[in-house]
Amino acid sequence: MTPDRTLPATPTSSAHLMRRMLVSTAFYAFSFVLQRALSVLFLPIYTHYLSPADYGVLELLDTLATVISMVLLVARFSAALNYFYHVAPDSGARDRYIGTALAAGVAGSAAVFAAVFSASAQISSFLFQTAQFSGAVQVFSVGLIATVPIEIGMAYLQITDRAGLLSSVALIRVLANAGLNVLLLGPFHMGLSAMLWGSTICALATAAFLSVKVVREVPFSFSPFALRQMLVFSAPFAISVVAEFILNFGDRVFLKSRISLADLGLYGIGYKLGMIIASFAACFLSYWDAQVVAIGRRPDGLSLIGRVATYFFAGMGLITLALALFARPALRLLASPEFFRAHEYVPWLALAYFLRAVSGFFLGVFLLGGRPGYVAVLRWAGVSVCLLGYIFLIPPFGAWGAVAATVSAFALMIPLGWWLSQRVRNISYDYTRIAKAALAMGCGWLIFNLFRPVSLTGEALGGLAALLVTAVVLLATRFISRAELDAILALRHSSPPSPTAS
Repeated sequence: MTPDRTLPATPTSSAHLMRRMLVSTAFYAFSFVLQRALSVLFLPIYTHYLSPADYGVLELLDTLATVISMVLLVARFSAALNYFYHVAPDSGARDRYIGTALAAGVAGSAAVFAAVFSASAQISSFLFQTAQFSGAVQVFSVGLIATVPIEIGMAYLQITDRAGLLSSVALIRVLANAGLNVLLLGPFHMGLSAMLWGSTICALATAAFLSVKVVREVPFSFSPFALRQMLVFSAPFAISVVAEFILNFGDRVFLKSRISLADLGLYGIGYKLGMIIASFAACFLSYWDAQVVAIGRRPDGLSLIGRVATYFFAGMGLITLALALFARPALRLLASPEFFRAHEYVPWLALAYFLRAVSGFFLGVFLLGGRPGYVAVLRWAGVSVCLLGYIFLIPPFGAWGAVAATVSAFALMIPLGWWLSQRVRNISYDYTRIAKAALAMGCGWLIFNLFRPVSLTGEALGGLAALLVTAVVLLATRFISRAELDAILALRHSSPPSPTAS
């Protein structure tokens, strides 16, 4: 039986809406934490079979995947769906947007796969200065077929508020991927190819499941008018494609000719650990971006957005602090000695992606006001700083120059994003409480570095003590009000609708 495709019911009270928001975010976060835990648990196996140079190859292929995803406008179609799904007048119109996005995306993915596969030797020569890795590029290209079906399928589940099912799909994919990697690395001794084939097979299986799910629930229809509307809405995102690449991965292009492949691999590991912050932010923003249009239309919508911004800042700040505190002991415990030096980059890159997450909150306001053009403005402003940093800081300082450029660019995007968002909607943010949260996290980090121990156990205990100091400062400054505590207690006795897992 085809489920009702009406909009998810929006809770009438702000307390219930917050509860629903927490439940959905918890689903995403639980799935993400398990995924990262599996990645960490399997890290000793991967580093046993793979060299830092292998990680360098994977890093450049990841960069290529990001560029291709941007060209396919995957995230941009998701943003267009988030907007048009909520403003469409009826379920038939919503179905046309979903079917059109899926059909156009599959066609685009197939075309890009054919192009990358046929040009594998040239791409290998460009990325690695040798055609030796053309086979790896071909395997990688097969997985491109799944790119858009996965993203559109995930966007559909987010819009219809099925966080449980979405998280389950993501978790099963990671479990299957890890199992295949170990099987192909160990018994089959496939080395670098094991990681590529494992990822490709699981991506294709996930795409098949999600595509069947969407087609079964949404009567297929293709509308040139709907496609034109989504392309027009997505045009500012398309303009910012190059900007997005430079902000996230442009440093690799500059670094590959300045540092060794092994050093690039270490930087890549540090960068991936720092980007855990972006993944945690996505746990919330996956819900937020899909529902902000509906939330913003409530009578109390703008005040809710201001409150959520405070909680988001504090929550992401605590996660960033925890990652910075425990990155070094985690690497010492789980990775081979030649990978230890990657921990040096983690605190700064975690800070960079915390700043990026804060600026990313404003993108929901742009979406609410139907102003995607501001996304391009914000990203290109960050790029201007990034490029200057890459040009002038990477040659003398190498990877650390890239770190400085990234932090500076993301820091600039916060005040600019705030200013642009205020032009869209006049939202009152609680700057006093945001400052209290920043003070608490700063105190925790300062205490940790003043008394930083050397031993692995000492570092772990020091990290816990720093988190305790942070919590004490939050309580002492009364970051959480009495009214909020009462609301939290009241929610324990309520039963708002939770995201379905069907």
